[in-house]
Amino acid sequence: MAITKSTYTGNGSTTQYTFSFPYLSEDDVVVKVASVVVSNYSFANSSTILFTSAPANGASIEIIRDTNINQAEATFFSGSAIRAEDLNTNFTQTFYAVQETDNEVTGAVSNASTALTTANTALSTANTAATDATTAVTTASTAL
Repeated sequence: MAITKSTYTGNGSTTQYTFSFPYLSEDDVVVKVASVVVSNYSFANSSTILFTSAPANGASIEIIRDTNINQAEATFFSGSAIRAEDLNTNFTQTFYAVQETDNEVTGAVSNASTALTTANTALSTANTAATDATTAVTTASTAL
């Protein structure tokens, strides 16, 4: 699975956080603090986010690649030259989007599996409670 996200926990004093995934444009990098998209940062370099003020102690920090797929990076026109660099950029854009989607699907499958296990446990508990209730009613009826 490709790395498309880096996660940290804020300590109230650290303002720089690094990430290791490649991206096409700085606009393709999204930063969240406590699950909220924020804009109080800049790029210290190509792989480091610099917050204007440190995220709070205990705050979850996510640096996520979210490749823009609303339009192709390079556009080709009839009669114009097609450059290998433009083709490669468009391929990379698609490749990054597929990696991001794959990671999201993997997370969704994991969440669904956890939800199914929780639901099955709840069903088992409910069945036990129903059996216990039936036993209690039978015992109460016998006592009368």
